[in-house]
Amino acid sequence: VLILGLGKTGEAVARRAQAMGMRTLGIRARLKPMPSLDEVHGPDALLALIGRADFIVCCVPLLPTTRGLLGEAAFAAMKP
Repeated sequence: VLILGLGKTGEAVARRAQAMGMRTLGIRARLKPMPSLDEVHGPDALLALIGRADFIVCCVPLLPTTRGLLGEAAFAAMKP
């Protein structure tokens, strides 16, 4: 599972996903390791990570910097 935004909600999703045996990938603006995530990346890795994910959970607030985060390029990079 790829989790976009690792605040309280994103971290809670990651803990539950990991408890179900899922591999957890996360994207956050400020990089820091988190025990509930197998990998943490910055926003520039989004398109590369989307192709690896079976599920994508978006937990980011709607801001000018996040509007359009999952646009045409992101959908094109997803698995069929």
